[in-house]
Amino acid sequence: MSSLRGRLLPDSRASGVDASKGRSTETGAATLYVVIAVAVVVVVFAVCVHLIALTRLQHRAAAAADLAALAASAASLAGEDGCLRGRVIAAANDVEVTSCERAHHAVTVRVEAGARLWGRWWRVRAIARAAPRDYRPAA
Repeated sequence: MSSLRGRLLPDSRASGVDASKGRSTETGAATLYVVIAVAVVVVVFAVCVHLIALTRLQHRAAAAADLAALAASAASLAGEDGCLRGRVIAAANDVEVTSCERAHHAVTVRVEAGARLWGRWWRVRAIARAAPRDYRPAA
């Protein structure tokens, strides 16, 4: 006579199999959680990529403004049209000069750069000022 006391029998509910029908009782909740987690990671990644692109655009505009202001100041010091030289340098860097102000040999340049992100155009602005080393503003 064998007794079932003291023996552990497998629980069909714990194994995920319905013993009476032979089918799985799992509903796929883990799959849903994985799909949601992957979707969240993809969205966060896309947002980070776009924020990095906007930061890069801002740095590009600032660098182009610096170069345009330096070139404009140097051209002005050489007796050329400094603002024209600044516009040429800015165009070579894919930015647009919105204003160029010259006070003797000191030049202030304002530029704009744009990019299409998230289905719309984003514009960033930068301002740079350059002057010769020995420049002293009028008091």
